[in-house]
Amino acid sequence: MKICPITLHSTESRVTDFRGFTLIELLVVIAIIAILAGMLLPALAKAKAKATTTQCQNNVKQITLGMHMYIGDSADYLPEPNWNSPWEKKGWLYDAKPGSPPDVSRNPYITNSAAAYASGLLYTYIGSAAVFRCPLDTTNKVAWRSRAQKMSSYLMNGAVCGFGGVSPGSYKASAFTPDSVLYWQALETNPGDFNDGSSSPAEGITKLHSVGTTVGVVDGHTEYLKTKQFYAEGNVNVKNRLWCNPGSPNGR
Repeated sequence: MKICPITLHSTESRVTDFRGFTLIELLVVIAIIAILAGMLLPALAKAKAKATTTQCQNNVKQITLGMHMYIGDSADYLPEPNWNSPWEKKGWLYDAKPGSPPDVSRNPYITNSAAAYASGLLYTYIGSAAVFRCPLDTTNKVAWRSRAQKMSSYLMNGAVCGFGGVSPGSYKASAFTPDSVLYWQALETNPGDFNDGSSSPAEGITKLHSVGTTVGVVDGHTEYLKTKQFYAEGNVNVKNRLWCNPGSPNGR
């Protein structure tokens, strides 16, 4: 009988040396993570802001295209801008004949908001209620709840009806210069901006995008107009692309 030799291994040689992080190593790892977060988070925030701005630009573009299709079907007349008074006919956003804007936060519109938009002149051409609201213009804010007009973040330039001068009618598109601004996003913290579906350049623009607003232009294009530029043009006393009432020498 052959006896195999038994090899004894030292227990010490089979013990793996496990060590934890030292405090200094842990602090270094935390510092690296903080640096990476500091680099990535602003980039992510910037990308999110860019995506929101792009969505707003698309919304205004769709509204402006809808306006152009309406013009083509209406002998060049622009849709009535839902200027406050008189409340006598349908405007671009809603039917004003009942005497006030449809309240989409109440019945019967709370479960069927499309019915409110369908009362306006442009919904047939646009076909989506979501187009009328900026994604940053949320409905859980006190300013939004206090509005009379909760349907749209974007308002039409009251120059379309001469700031009430030809209400409840409107001018033809050909009465405006091609660069006249007809849509912008209004100042969400000012309920007075949202008493109806239109505004004047003196009432201000959104702060949600921090540096400007997308505008819809009478020739059909859209552009991003910076806040300083908007107010600079709005403060001049001569007719320009914001103050563009065809029936007034100074556009007001």
